[in-house]
Amino acid sequence: MGHVRQTCERAHVWISLELDGELAEVESGLLDRHLATCEECVGYRDRASAFTTELRAAPTVPFRSNVTMLRRRRHIPVKRIVHLAAAAVAMLTIGGTVGHSLADRAPRVTPGPVVTVVSVRNEPGVGSQAPVISIRRSLPLGQRNAAEDF
Repeated sequence: MGHVRQTCERAHVWISLELDGELAEVESGLLDRHLATCEECVGYRDRASAFTTELRAAPTVPFRSNVTMLRRRRHIPVKRIVHLAAAAVAMLTIGGTVGHSLADRAPRVTPGPVVTVVSVRNEPGVGSQAPVISIRRSLPLGQRNAAEDF
């Protein structure tokens, strides 16, 4: 009984695709084979075809209402932001070290800038309550300005 119902449901989908002119040749053959043995689906096809023809022949009616699209606010948990900030800090640190050593092709390892997450807090009244991340960047000993990092 379940197999028969599942086949009829599939036939209903194929009938809809057929009415829209989007039914593939293989599915068309399967639909014809099913309709040869299922009077219930033949009736469904006749009703769906009549309804579709009537609907397509009806005049269009203008839509006379204002539509307001609401912008969905995306909520990102603070814990995830902290993890992303930590990953960014790690990438900056590694990138500074690797970039500096690759730039001059020196075999020595030069320390990169040190970036530290100082705090993560929510600012009341700011946007969608996104947390504010404070980052402090300090230079290794011997470097005088940020331009020397790269």
